[in-house]
Amino acid sequence: MRITNKNNTKPRKEKVYKSESFKDGQFTEEELKQYGLSDDEIATILEYQSLLPILQENENNTISAKELHNQLKVSRDFSTWIKQQIEDLELVENIDYFIDSPLKGSGLVDYQLKLSDAKEIAMLAKNSKVVAIGEIGLDYHYDYDKTAQKSLLIKQIILADSLNLPVIIHLRDAYLDMENILKEYKKYINNGILFHCYSGSREMIDRFAFLDPYYAFGGAITFKNNNRAEVIKAVKKDRLMLETDCPYLTPVPHRGEINTPNNLKFVAERIALDLGMSYDEIAKITTENTKRFYNIK
Repeated sequence: MRITNKNNTKPRKEKVYKSESFKDGQFTEEELKQYGLSDDEIATILEYQSLLPILQENENNTISAKELHNQLKVSRDFSTWIKQQIEDLELVENIDYFIDSPLKGSGLVDYQLKLSDAKEIAMLAKNSKVVAIGEIGLDYHYDYDKTAQKSLLIKQIILADSLNLPVIIHLRDAYLDMENILKEYKKYINNGILFHCYSGSREMIDRFAFLDPYYAFGGAITFKNNNRAEVIKAVKKDRLMLETDCPYLTPVPHRGEINTPNNLKFVAERIALDLGMSYDEIAKITTENTKRFYNIK
């Protein structure tokens, strides 16, 4: 398949999501490069594309294929979502700890966090298998309401503190606003804070030092032209963590496939290489850090 552009300009990314090739799961990495997309954008599209058959099989899935086509914006009934979380908790009684990401600000900006909603979330979070609140945060990459995102983030930070739980932060293209909010509401961050899939600069690590935060890195650090060695070196060893962000951000050599925890070893190997340490040392350090942050005995 050849992608043509009569005006000789790069097509907008939205055209990829609306195209029949995306809906049919037919795009290859080489074809997507002709759209002038970044490596991270290409990886995301391939990963979402691989999920479409699964989503299309289940019309009641929380995130439908139709919603993915709409620039991946999420729109769902909040009360229905809460009921689903209760059902999810009932399904994990045989799992030691339940870590989910139900509160991402970028996905729920259409909602006001009403008192009744906060009470429902608090009830869910009191389950002993819930070990953190997150992801919560700011995402300015897409055209979401920034004011609503900031308002929701503040409420979620306060809610997490009331539950004595740490917070997991989602942050993209909103570093200064995040810094300002965390400084103003630092008194509510008493149980730890983790920047998930950290993609920020070395400078921002210094600026966030007042929080003594944890930083998690995922499969993106294995991508070509995504050298994060200097950023990773700036993180204190006792604040370094690994993550999958599955089913997304699948590391090399399985990039483009659905991600699973089995791929975490590739992230550990890359960090070991960047820090000049052994794989076993990184595995030990990051395991200890993870247990400490989530208070897992």
